[in-house]
Amino acid sequence: MRAPMLAVAALKAFKPAVAPSDSGGECSLNRSSGSGATTVVATFPGHVRPSMSVAMTFDSAGHLVRYSESRGLAGPISTLGMTPKQRDSTLAAHIRSTRSTNITLDWPVDRGMVINRIPGEPTDAVMAAVREVESRPQLGPVSARIDRVRRLCGV
Repeated sequence: MRAPMLAVAALKAFKPAVAPSDSGGECSLNRSSGSGATTVVATFPGHVRPSMSVAMTFDSAGHLVRYSESRGLAGPISTLGMTPKQRDSTLAAHIRSTRSTNITLDWPVDRGMVINRIPGEPTDAVMAAVREVESRPQLGPVSARIDRVRRLCGV
């Protein structure tokens, strides 16, 4: 049982590189025709120049099964006319040059993860149980953002 204790300690020490966005919000919704799952993506402050996005997936019974939050979104770039190798290198360099924080929660497998990417520094990532990640006060209240996206998207 040593590994879970280390994860909790690392999670308590984790400090997000990017704060959550508290303004605006626009939603897009997709219902699958096969499984009955629903996915919503909310961007903050809006779709045109987002600084944060939240994606939530609900099963056919309407239960939230996955949550993904990305803060510090990389601005748009063009890869038009590039070879696949050039495109991959360009996109990887673009991601490495952008300060970001990501939070993911996956209830069916009880896995939560927080990741910081800061240009010039190693990636900082911690994985722990969902309840440990969603309850961390330094992440801003994840449960409040879940409620906010539910209201915004009507799910």
